[in-house]
Order: sequence, then C-alpha cells, then structure tokens
Amino acid sequence: MNRRVVIAGIIATSCVISSAQIKFEAEIIEYGGEFMQGITPMNELGQVAGKVSDSRIMIWESGVEPKFIDVVSGRDHPMLFFEVTAISDAGEILGYKFYVYDEREIGRFETDAFYYSEESGFIHIGDLGAHPESIGIGVSLDGFGRNGLAYGISHNSASGADGLQYATFTWAPGQDPKLLGTLVEEFGHSSTVAKDMNASGVLVGNFGYRYTMSGGHGEDAFMYDADNGLREIHKLDPPFFNWFQCSAFGINDLGLIVGNFATTGFTFDMETGEGVLFYGFGTDEDGDRGDITPRAINERGLVAGHARDHERSEDMLKTPFIWKKGLETARIYDALTEPIETILPPGHPQEESLFTIASVNNRGQISGTLRNFNSSNVFEIPLVLSPIFDYVWKDAQETERSGVRGFEFTYAENEEGLSAEYFEMTMTYEVSADLENWEPIVIGENGIIEEISEDGVTIFIPSESTIFLRSRLLLDDLPQ
Repeated sequence: MNRRVVIAGIIATSCVISSAQIKFEAEIIEYGGEFMQGITPMNELGQVAGKVSDSRIMIWESGVEPKFIDVVSGRDHPMLFFEVTAISDAGEILGYKFYVYDEREIGRFETDAFYYSEESGFIHIGDLGAHPESIGIGVSLDGFGRNGLAYGISHNSASGADGLQYATFTWAPGQDPKLLGTLVEEFGHSSTVAKDMNASGVLVGNFGYRYTMSGGHGEDAFMYDADNGLREIHKLDPPFFNWFQCSAFGINDLGLIVGNFATTGFTFDMETGEGVLFYGFGTDEDGDRGDITPRAINERGLVAGHARDHERSEDMLKTPFIWKKGLETARIYDALTEPIETILPPGHPQEESLFTIASVNNRGQISGTLRNFNSSNVFEIPLVLSPIFDYVWKDAQETERSGVRGFEFTYAENEEGLSAEYFEMTMTYEVSADLENWEPIVIGENGIIEEISEDGVTIFIPSESTIFLRSRLLLDDLPQ
C-alpha cells in the first residue's frame, strides 16, 4: 500500500527500504457502517471473509468494493448463528452453522459445517449422509490446505462419557468426510483438534487424552499425513520436545511447524530437523517468563501471535507480536503508523484490550480482532494490518544538473520501524507522465542518481517534462 503526498505539484510515493523502515497501517474491516464479526480469516490476496449480520457474509479487500453473500438456515430447524472460519485464494469459504433442534428428539444444539463457492453455492457436510452417525453430533470446517482439502472437527457425542468430544476429519468437494482416528488407546480414545494444514496434506493440531483410569486428562500436539497417519509431534525429535506438553498452531508449505511450550514458542523444521525456541517480553520478579501463543505462520517463516509483556506491565496484558528466526520478538503496537489508542473507543486503555490474530499471509498482512476485557462495555474492532514504507517527504522540485533538466525527490527516513528482513521485501521505483502508465527505473542507469546523506535521500531523474515518482513494495521470491 502506498501513501501519496503533493509537493510542489509533484506526486511522490513511498521510499527506499532501510533496516528500520517498515510499519503496519491498520484498516478497520467495515463497509457502510457494517463491521465484520468473528474470526476474520484472510487469504494470500488480502481478502478477509466474515459475517456482518446474522444472515450475511462479507468478503472484504482494501480499496475494493466488498462482496456480500446471503446465508440461510438450509434446514428445517432455526439457525441461531453462523461463523466463517476460512477463505481460500479462489474465494471459497468454510464455516459452520449453529442450530436448535427439537429437544425432545436430541436434547441439545447442533452445528453443521458448510462450504461455499460461486459455482456450487452452499454445501453442508450434513447433506452428504455423514451426519450424525459417521461424523458426529455436530461438525465445523475450520481451514484449507493448499492441496484442495479442507479440515474440520467433529463434535462426537459418543466420546462424551470421558469429556473428550472432538475428532479431526478432512474433506473436499465431491468426497465424503474422512475421520483421522485417535492417538491414545490405553485409557480410552483421544480428542483431536486440527489447527492448520499445508500443501502436502500435513495437518497439525492438539489432542486431549485420558492418562489415568480415574479420568485424569492431558493435552499434547499431533500431526497427520497420509503416509504415517496420526503421530504425536514430540516423536519427531524427543530431545527437542522434551518439555511438559506442547501445542501446535500452524504449519507452512515448507514443513515449518509453529507452537509453544506455554512460556516458550518454537518452530520445528520437518525437512532439516532443526528446532528453534523464541520468547515473549521479559520475566516476572521470580524470573519466570510469561505465556506466549503463536497463532499463525506464513511461507516466509514470519510468526504472529500474542505474549505476556512483563517489560511493560505486571498485569495480564498480552501484547501482539511478530517473530522470525534470527530476529527479535517485536511488538506490533510499537510498529503501527498511528497509536493503538486512536483505534480504541474513548475511555478504553490499551491494557484492557487484546488484538487476537487470525491470519498472517505471505504479504506480511495480519488480520484479527481488537477486543476488550471489560465485560461492562464490550467492543470488537476487526482489523487488517498491512506493512508499508514509513518515511517523511521533504521536497520535490524541478532542477538542472550539469546542464541536464530533471526532477529531484527528497525524503527522510523515520528512525523507528521494523526491519524489512521480517517480511523479505525489496522495492523498485516507477515513473509516470500521466499517473496511469508507469515504467520502472533503475538507479545508476539513464542518468538517474540516488544520493544519501544525513538529511535524507535525494533521487534525481532526468526529464524534459513533468514526471511523477512512486515506489512499489515487492516481495522476494518465496523460499523453496
């Protein structure tokens, strides 16, 4: 996203990347006063899907007219509400609907998962003859792998006796749902809750199990692939995972798993076997670290989540962060172009709010919802944070150098920001005579000069007529 300012009649945009030149620009996900509600999942195109009412889905994208989809019950029973859980790059949507059934017949509420595309409309898992006998009393579809499969959770009433009520399944249009089975059989079956799936069909999540006959329960992380079935993640590398339980929250297409051991975050590379630990912010008076919860990871290894912030507050404040191997855990709030207080409603301090992260895509965009902890005055503000160049324009003027007429554009870099290494970004300059047709330029060619000094950066471009300068933020090629 570029910001434009007019200086001496010349429009100039963006700037050169430096080591601390990136900030997040926050946009509220709304249209015509309708705010998106719920999870706010986002795809690689920067499109976010979510509900805006009890009967309507909005697909939102910055600077684009949103698309709306009407949602109906699809059953003889009333639909209390629905939730959107994922959107693919093709605009397919996953979610679930929450129904009230005849209490004399079933005695509880039920959910049913749905899939939506423009071609097929709404497809319900319950329409496939798999509800409730083979899949469970209620189901949700929770995410896409980049392999054509979706994954979800079955709320299986058969496991209710020991309180372990969830089973993971995979599904694709035209196929029946496939339950993935259980892990711990000694004292009864386990619950599995999927969190993410990559393009190779490797799925990660967390499972609960009974570890005593008297009903004691534990939790740990699992993974699944077609060749090996369900496995406990700690069996990938027992020395590295030699902690008291762990959780897995994401996996990218390179096989990089992200999760935590309560107060310690980790990534584990399935290809190389390398495990890396990372932490939140500071320790308490006893030297203990606070909780850290990584929520998502992209193909560049950028992790987003939230962590206890002992360095800023001794209360329960959780700070949203980004992290990447070789770089520090960085506070997102410190990297906003405008203070978070400008987004919060009046009278709501930052300490009573949490930005719950839903997604991070390969552009470095982060989607989520800003919520407060004060139950007397609840609010939800859906946001997309987009990385942009941060700079201050100083001058743009027509000039002449060594008898050559041209234009100088001068800007100063802001001192605070995030390293471009988090996002793997580069940039290029483009010029135009009409603000419609843009051509790239290369510093050092055709008389184009870039000068860097303590006062800022000046770019001289030879031209006999008025030109306009902008820069395009480019992403490096994805790692292979």
